[in-house]
Amino acid sequence: MKELIIGITGADGVCLGVRLLEMLRDIKGVATHLVMTQQAEANLRLEGCRSADAVRGMADHSHAIDDMAASIASGSFVTDGMIIAPCSMKTLGGITSGYSCDLLLRAADVCLKEGRKVVLVPREMPLGRLHLRNLLTASELGCMIVPPMLTFYNAPRSIRDLMDHVLAKALLPFGIFAPGFNPWRGTEQETEESRTEMRDAAPFGAPVVLHEGSGRTAVRLEARSIGPDLDVLLSGGSAHIGATALALPPDEDGVDGDAAKPCVRTLAVPGHRDDVPARALAARLCLAVKRPVCVTAGIHIDAASGEEIAVILRNAERACDRLAICLAPQNAPLRETP
Repeated sequence: MKELIIGITGADGVCLGVRLLEMLRDIKGVATHLVMTQQAEANLRLEGCRSADAVRGMADHSHAIDDMAASIASGSFVTDGMIIAPCSMKTLGGITSGYSCDLLLRAADVCLKEGRKVVLVPREMPLGRLHLRNLLTASELGCMIVPPMLTFYNAPRSIRDLMDHVLAKALLPFGIFAPGFNPWRGTEQETEESRTEMRDAAPFGAPVVLHEGSGRTAVRLEARSIGPDLDVLLSGGSAHIGATALALPPDEDGVDGDAAKPCVRTLAVPGHRDDVPARALAARLCLAVKRPVCVTAGIHIDAASGEEIAVILRNAERACDRLAICLAPQNAPLRETP
């Protein structure tokens, strides 16, 4: 069991800390110790996130900011380290100067003196010279600096995607891999390996398999050519057939400005909702490869939460985009490599 301290300060972006708690709550084998500053609690109201009591309830253990006798105030209480998200410049200054005037700063000081990991997610813009000097000092003291910068190579589609990527990076030093994290895989390796299997096919090409995500929310995309057309199988969890979607390229003449919209028909097993990802992926791939695409989807995990369902759908879209990137340049069918 990993013991992780989560600090939330009064910098703008307390939603980062809240989201981090949400992510960790769904990851088995991690116990969280939360400590928030008074200004963080005020910002929860200002940013319209959640109440302070609701946020405390998301952690396994919650400590008052002035409780200097809490377990995390002592080095003899072993933890894996601490993440401060967001980290205000005031807190940063306290860490670099060793000014442990409250439990949050004391916990960070303890982690550093015990040689444990401390990850800071600093929230300030623009950064002044003093801020930059303190960040350099924090890094020299052993802190990892993970600023909440925008990342685009993972094809984010929402603010939540941008936040999740930053927080997933903050968790990596602790050996924690957040569900749905989409790391960079390298253009040469991925596209070249995939494209060698995606050219001039026999009537029934060998399947190409892509994986996206990890754990309960991981999905598997299997694609093969059937003559000039594309057949795709989307699965995850307990594999089954839940729905099928057939997408046909749009009529080049178009009607009422719909020339860019493919024609999609779906058929779902009663009681299943797999038609939602099947329809979306069929349309997406059809537009990319400009040929008929059939997607059969079957994803099931027991007692899936709303958040897990959202991650599964994002993983399915990302796997679909990876396949489209490999296929679109040539609009080529798949083939088995020699």
